[in-house]
Amino acid sequence: MLKRQIETLRAAMHDIRRLIGPDRSRETAILIFWMTLVALLDVVGVGALVQVATLLTDPSQVTESTWVSQFQVALHIESLDGTIFALLVILLFASALRTFLLGYVTVRQHMYTLNTLILLNRRVMGGYLRQPYPYFMTRNSAVMLRNLTNETNRFSTGVILNALTFIAHSFVVGFLTIFLIFIDPLVNGGVI
Repeated sequence: MLKRQIETLRAAMHDIRRLIGPDRSRETAILIFWMTLVALLDVVGVGALVQVATLLTDPSQVTESTWVSQFQVALHIESLDGTIFALLVILLFASALRTFLLGYVTVRQHMYTLNTLILLNRRVMGGYLRQPYPYFMTRNSAVMLRNLTNETNRFSTGVILNALTFIAHSFVVGFLTIFLIFIDPLVNGGVI
């Protein structure tokens, strides 16, 4: 059962890749790179927020946490206030950069989706133009127009854009899971 579902998913991914076009793999890789970068900035922001909250509620964590101690040594910080300030600056910088990049990635995702829509419309229109004249005498023109406009639009926005959003959110969840296990493997590994 599971093997059949995996094969079905693999066939669907192959069909989607064929529809999108194999020559767009570079554009896809660049988009995934930017989505990964935004996900990593999410993790940095959450990590800095968690550490600042921990240090504010329990200042003894400075001496107990090896991560915070290594952070202090790397930046040559000796005081608790300096550590909190440095983490807040990192949090602010990561949040601002993440917001800027998220806007950029969102625009890139929509451009990718619209380029896919244009490509599909050209392919459908090219398929119709290669048909002999009698083909059009037996077909409903409303169905052909619907295929050319609505169906390609539904595919590009309904499948491609939602798949890109799902991939972006999966990166965030995956990186946050790895980060939480890295910070405290016993506590966070049991929770996850």
